[in-house]
Amino acid sequence: IDLSRLDENYLMVPTADGWKPMWPHVLDSVRVMLTVQRGVVKSPTASGKTTMIGAVARYLWEEYGWHTLIVVPKKGLLDQNVKALRRYYKGEIEVGQCGDGKKTVGVVTVATAQTLIGYKTRITGKRTIKGNPMLRKLVKETEVLILDESHHASASTWYDLSMHSGARRRYGLR
Repeated sequence: IDLSRLDENYLMVPTADGWKPMWPHVLDSVRVMLTVQRGVVKSPTASGKTTMIGAVARYLWEEYGWHTLIVVPKKGLLDQNVKALRRYYKGEIEVGQCGDGKKTVGVVTVATAQTLIGYKTRITGKRTIKGNPMLRKLVKETEVLILDESHHASASTWYDLSMHSGARRRYGLR
């Protein structure tokens, strides 16, 4: 991967007062994530993890045309990530949302694990619940999988999504 265009000016971050360069530790994390296919980034609350996600997804879209699926545990994080990424991309990259009653797919899609598990057909008692084909395609064909709050990945739903994903790159953030 050619990281030469990956600098503070390329990766400006929105703030209440306008735009500012990305924090150095965030830029370092983005560079590392782009040079490996799998890994976990451990970083404290409010340290720029959503910015990391946005930068990695943007770079892999621009370089390879790869779509990114970001899995979050709760509706609050779904809303927060969708809003932050839409602001970060300034309308240049479409951000989809699967959860909270919405099912739209974009170049970057943020989804709750609870919504995504609807991709597979399930049998409950005598009833068969057909899986959602759009969700199945999203889980199976997205090239980049990012688990936000990846410490939830030990839950069976998160594990199932991770194991059935067709992603070329898989990252966890915690």
